[in-house]
Order: sequence, then C-alpha cells, then structure tokens
Amino acid sequence: MNFRRIIGIICIGGAIALFLLSYSISRQVEKGKEKISNAENQVETGKGFLGLIPYSKEINQKILFSRAEQEIQAGQKKVNEYETLARRIMILGVIVLAIGVALALIPWKVKQ
Repeated sequence: MNFRRIIGIICIGGAIALFLLSYSISRQVEKGKEKISNAENQVETGKGFLGLIPYSKEINQKILFSRAEQEIQAGQKKVNEYETLARRIMILGVIVLAIGVALALIPWKVKQ
C-alpha cells in the first residue's frame, strides 16, 4: 500500500467517526426537544389552572412562570446551537469521506 491509500483509509475512518458523532448529537437534541415540549405543556397547564383565579392571574404569571419561560427559551437556544453543530459535523464528515474515497480508491499515476 502506498502512502495516499493509507491516508485515504484513515480519512474514511475519520468520516465514519464524524457521522457517528453527528448522529449521537442529533439523538441528544431530539431528547432535549422532547423535554422542552413537556416543560412548555406543564407551564401552559399551570397557567390554565391559576388563570381561573382572576386576582392572582397577573401575579402568578410574573412570579411563577417567568423563570420557567426563561429556562425554556434558554433550552431552545441551546438546542438550536447543537442542531447547527450536528449539521456542520455531518457536512465535514461528507467532505472527509469524499477526500478519503478519492485518495484510497482512485488510482493516481505518478509521472516519472
């Protein structure tokens, strides 16, 4: 085996590792989205129950739910960041795979 072919095989292995990393991040992002959705549903349910009391409606929303809504927004921001990261890692994996295949499988003729 020549040097290019070895580098190509290493690139293919690296691309597989990048694909697995991207998949793992995507799975964790989906779990995070599910948790955010559950939290949003709980906040809405709580608002519905406490909204039945006319005097405490504004106070309850400001005191009880503002912190929860801030946490939900922070979670959504974090999820978006990780989605972007997973996409970028996937794109990098495709590029590295293409380079690896080109180096490992395409015969390169060296002029002597």
